[in-house]
Amino acid sequence: MSGILMTFVSSGVTPGPALETHTLTTGSSGTVGNRARGYILSSFGNFSPTATSLSGATQITQIYYDEAGPSYYLKFNGGTNSGWTYMTVDSTTIFTRAAATYDPVLFAWQWSTTDIISNQVFGNAGTTHSIVFS
Repeated sequence: MSGILMTFVSSGVTPGPALETHTLTTGSSGTVGNRARGYILSSFGNFSPTATSLSGATQITQIYYDEAGPSYYLKFNGGTNSGWTYMTVDSTTIFTRAAATYDPVLFAWQWSTTDIISNQVFGNAGTTHSIVFS
């Protein structure tokens, strides 16, 4: 199981009703020590639909794991740090907005993790995952 679940979710937390549901098909990039898995617009992976109304944004442009951090990232094309509380991957791994480090210039959230490339939540290239915001 991914280390992120225990790191960023208190026991007994249950996300509320879904605000949006997306599908991510994992893509990959990089070489050992600097690999990424997930989705970056116009680079690797697929995310559908990319359109969103979360955080006042219109598009989700990045959602991926970076081995160099190691960290997970979520990026919108604009907006504010609001509008959602949880991001759940495959009904098992829950990222909380409150636990993320937010960069208001890049409109990006970052979660540091102990996950390694072999157990990060987005799996191998070509695998499909449900992403639910609540």
